[in-house]
Amino acid sequence: MLVELTVTRAAKASAVLLALVCVISCSATRYETPSSLPAPEKEPTPLSETQISPPVPAEWQALYQELAAELKAFESMVRKGWDGRRSQVTIAVELAWANGNAGTWLLTPQAWELNLVLLDRLQSMGVEGVVIAIKFPLLQPDFPGSAGYLKFFKDIVAECHRRGLVVLVEGGAIFSGTPYSPVRVDWSKYTAETFIKGLQDELLTIAREVKPDYLNLTNEPLTQQWLTGFNISPAMWCNFVADTLGKIDRSSGVLIGAGIGTWEPAEYIEGLFQMPGLDYIDFHIYPLNKDALYIKRALQYAQRAKAAGKRVTVSESWLWKAFPEELGAEGLGDEKIMNRDAYSFWEPLDMRFIRNMVDLADATGMDFVSFFWTRNFFAYLDYEATPRGISTTEINQRLNQGALRNVLTGEVSPLGRDFKALLQQRGVR
Repeated sequence: MLVELTVTRAAKASAVLLALVCVISCSATRYETPSSLPAPEKEPTPLSETQISPPVPAEWQALYQELAAELKAFESMVRKGWDGRRSQVTIAVELAWANGNAGTWLLTPQAWELNLVLLDRLQSMGVEGVVIAIKFPLLQPDFPGSAGYLKFFKDIVAECHRRGLVVLVEGGAIFSGTPYSPVRVDWSKYTAETFIKGLQDELLTIAREVKPDYLNLTNEPLTQQWLTGFNISPAMWCNFVADTLGKIDRSSGVLIGAGIGTWEPAEYIEGLFQMPGLDYIDFHIYPLNKDALYIKRALQYAQRAKAAGKRVTVSESWLWKAFPEELGAEGLGDEKIMNRDAYSFWEPLDMRFIRNMVDLADATGMDFVSFFWTRNFFAYLDYEATPRGISTTEINQRLNQGALRNVLTGEVSPLGRDFKALLQQRGVR
């Protein structure tokens, strides 16, 4: 179905989005491209056949080599015992401009229009599904604009379904107080118990009203603790999942899951494998660690989930640009590490990671695997041309502006071209 969007409307939408600091958190029906917008590139060029990035700067060569070694270990680990057979996994990306961390911008007409354009571009790549982050407390009845947020999320999920896309929704605390969201929440007005209860109420609303295909009840518990300041034990998280399962409306056929980041303590996932009523185990995969230790964990967890009769999903993944000794136990909130993702010299490693993740999904029979930094499929920053020492806000603003321009004109980055080639090789579209 032709999307009715004029260049003038797109230009107005772009002006609004350029004022937004960052719309992304730390989360197939055929159609026609609108005649009023430039068509995206028709034929992808594989990464291996084109020079896509500048030389690695001297100060980053050691980390680049470390990550390349971790990726090699990742490849070897996945290929061991795998016959190379492809699965029917849904390959997805974050629907970045529908992320709840964007706050009130989501309530504007421009947000809707830009999401339609982004969906067009993603489908032209061959993307089969999207992840949408609906953050607490946006849907709480006493939160400003909650009715508008609920309408937006209901409408965007319905639009994705109309296009034949699979939708996974993630809950969790909004990134208040960070450079990744303008929304401000006073967590001192909550306790650990009232936060858990409010989060459960919001998830029940999502299942009943928004009706995604998959709904994550929780992931990255340590990140939730970091954002809110609450100490929530593994037992409390497990009880929260079990109690929510007993109350949730499944009449739409929604699949319900929960999980952890692979870097987090195993205590947070142990109670999920045998939990009655939990349909799938979900992972977030970012750091690999020395010799791809965290991929080894993912493989072990996937095997346990399958043995327990549960499905497996990866709702977030990207290559974390950190040495093993930079990895901490408190979650992944380090801005200086996340800022590294912006630069184009990492592009070959990003594509290698994506291909490895798809292999991991095939080898373990996953249902769904999604990649987080959607903007990098459209743009990166040139390291040498970017001033040193600029803030996280400035880095995100520069990168988001570049990605926006390219989404509107139908251009993709070399990473985006290779991603499209990968999907075409698998027979998508």
